[in-house]
Amino acid sequence: MTGNIFTVAGNTAQMNNNIYKADGNTIEMTQTHSIVVNGGTSFNGVGGLIELAQTSNVTSGTGSGTNSLTKTYFGFGPVESKSFGLTNASPVMGMAINATVTFSPALIWPTNPTLGTPYSNTYTINTSTMGVNSSTTQTEVRTYSEEQITTLAGTYAACKYKSDVTTNGVTTTSYVWNVGSGRLKGHLLKQTNAAGVRIMESTLLTLNGS
Repeated sequence: MTGNIFTVAGNTAQMNNNIYKADGNTIEMTQTHSIVVNGGTSFNGVGGLIELAQTSNVTSGTGSGTNSLTKTYFGFGPVESKSFGLTNASPVMGMAINATVTFSPALIWPTNPTLGTPYSNTYTINTSTMGVNSSTTQTEVRTYSEEQITTLAGTYAACKYKSDVTTNGVTTTSYVWNVGSGRLKGHLLKQTNAAGVRIMESTLLTLNGS
């Protein structure tokens, strides 16, 4: 997380990406995400947090023309980062749907992980949507590595992690690549399923307008 663009209040970022159908090649939709990093915010009674305010728009394909605003709340330190939850506002059939998601306990991930070492969180996701509450308990294990990767957004030295999420005894594995160094460090590059089939890939990444 050290040097991550999403830890610096005042930063603005943009990511354009494709979402793919099950074959990993056919584009299901294209999206744009505009992100503003706000400091000194609070969530669920915890202050001094970073807020990532992300406005997402579907620009083509399934759901074209829809948009949402997601605000995610983090705490960043020299040893670990904590993820507390998020809010989301999305229009559904012309109605504004608001949801709040809290993680109990907060998710803790290392700021500078040891490569090849698994890190685990067991937590409950509490969701409140228009007065309707639900909860799910799961365990996520992440194992980090480094990899040079070429995407539609360019070639980068990436931080890659394998994510194993277990819910009700069923484990789902996926892989995630983020920019690992340089001025765009932290931007999301690509996601695949356990078989390596592409789920999402970025097509454009910017920081503070360039």
